[in-house]
Amino acid sequence: MPDPNTAEKYRHLTRATLITAVGAVIFFVFDAFFMGAPALATFILLYLVFYLVPVSLFSLRNKPKLRYFGYKAIIYTVMVAASFGFHAWDVSIARARAEGVIEAVDHYHRDKGAYPQSLQQLVPAYLTAVPTPRIGPGVFYYLGAPDDPHLMYADFPPFGRASWSFNDRKWISID
Repeated sequence: MPDPNTAEKYRHLTRATLITAVGAVIFFVFDAFFMGAPALATFILLYLVFYLVPVSLFSLRNKPKLRYFGYKAIIYTVMVAASFGFHAWDVSIARARAEGVIEAVDHYHRDKGAYPQSLQQLVPAYLTAVPTPRIGPGVFYYLGAPDDPHLMYADFPPFGRASWSFNDRKWISID
């Protein structure tokens, strides 16, 4: 006959695992769509490395405790990997969209003999609309200085801006 205490431990394990999974999804959504960078994922990675993994390893003889901490570690590892992976994908989208804007600015420069003062001057002749750089939060910043225009966007908000120099024809990182 099964032990009723064992059934209660597993019920608690299922509930705790579900709560952990829901929390991980909330953290991922917050990181991906509101922060625009894996900020919470970085803290959760530290929590994993310095707390969950050691506690799991010290719980090898206590199977319910090992399952509890092991499941948490697996769920948070997946969340951290998803957050960093989404950020890398989002940055590659930003770079591709930036290349389209750079091409439009260059086309404008060839046609008019000068760089535009703002990205709005490219609409509708060169761009249908000024795109957003990323799926997450962000906008393109265009500094239309006549001698050295730049196109920028936040690569890792709030810092880590990527900047394209139209004169030097290369990307530089600011911050």
